[in-house]
Parts: sequence; structure tokens; C-alpha cells
Amino acid sequence: MGERLGPKASDMTRTMSVHVLTNPMTTQNVRGFLTPLLLYRSQLRALGIYVRVFTHEDPAIAECDALLVNAKYYGERWNVDPVGIVEALDRFRNQGPAVFYCDNYDSTAPIRTEVLPVIDVYFKNMLLKDRDQYQNAYYGGRIHTDYYHRLDGTTDSTPQISQQITAPEERAKLQVSWNFGLAHYGLVGSRIAQLYGTLPTLFFSVHLFISLPPIRRAHMTYRVV
Repeated sequence: MGERLGPKASDMTRTMSVHVLTNPMTTQNVRGFLTPLLLYRSQLRALGIYVRVFTHEDPAIAECDALLVNAKYYGERWNVDPVGIVEALDRFRNQGPAVFYCDNYDSTAPIRTEVLPVIDVYFKNMLLKDRDQYQNAYYGGRIHTDYYHRLDGTTDSTPQISQQITAPEERAKLQVSWNFGLAHYGLVGSRIAQLYGTLPTLFFSVHLFISLPPIRRAHMTYRVV
């Protein structure tokens, strides 16, 4: 990955521009994805990392060092235009930024293997500890569904078999990310999140932070890749 990922955290004379392509903050999944990026925006800026969120494919989307693409942004489009999605990711990457595909769907699988050749990092909120297991094809798309299929012959009305990832360089792109556990699940959490986009980010960030239970505030940290 090298220089495609932007400046090293130790080189404070350089800056890194991070753009995020995501659908609006209307679900807990998306809120959990965006929360650390928005909540710690000032701390990231202090490290020279500037985050900008897009909810559509603006012409300026690829004018950055790193582009994080929320898998939820494409959603049902995968059912009707998978080629178009791959072409869009490839186009983004060819314009210069390192592309991170952020798959925050439940479970360690399935993996959207078709995007691996056109991205730099495939973020998943949970992964199999042994990445080599992604070389296998699993009935039902997941390791536990395959287990019960082999154990007692459990079958699905519409069988799904996961795609094997045989190339080591593509398995190396699979990396663990944060997940929707960072969303606010308190009584006012969803209401506060809905304010994003209508009120300044500073207002949103401050109110999100003070509304977190103290134990959550004490343990929320971030890591610079």
C-alpha cells in the first residue's frame, strides 16, 4: 500500500485528505460507521487528517488521498448493476486515491470478491482469524452454515456458495475495521444522529459525545492506519 495511504502519522508537516462516500445517517449501521470519524474530527485534524463526508458521487469525490466507500451506499444496486459498481470503484482508484471498501454488514462473510482487484483495502467489521480460510467455498456463504450443511445435511431453498479468494495478495487486502457497535444506542442516540446534515458538525459532535454513557466515553479510542 505504501504511499497510496497518504502521510505517516509521524510526519506532521504533511496532511492527508480522507473522503467518505456513504448513504445518509438514517440507520444505526451507518451511524456506527460515521460516529468515530465525526466525533474525533478535531483530533484527526490535529494529526493532519482532514475528513469530508459525501452522500453522492460528487465530481470532487476522488480529489483526496484516501477514499472510504461505505458498502451500504450501493445497497440494492448490487442486485441490478454489479458491473457498474465495480467500474465506479475502479474509476475512483484510477483518479489517484487509495480506495477502502468498508463492508459493515453482519458476520465474517460473504466477501464481495469482485471488488478486490480494484481497491486497496477491504475493511470488514469482523473477519475470520485465519485469512487462509477464505480460500474455501462455504455452503450458505458462511463458515457456520457450511458446518451445519456438512454435519446434518441442512440445505437452503436457494443455495448460496461463497466465492473463494485464492490469490494471497487479495486476501492480504482483508482488514478488520470498527463497526456499528460505536453507534449510540441510548434513548436519544437516534434523534441526535438525525440532526447531522441539518446542523453544524460541531454541534453534532459535542452532543453525541456528552450523550454517550461515561464508560463508553472512557473507552472510545481511534487508530491511525
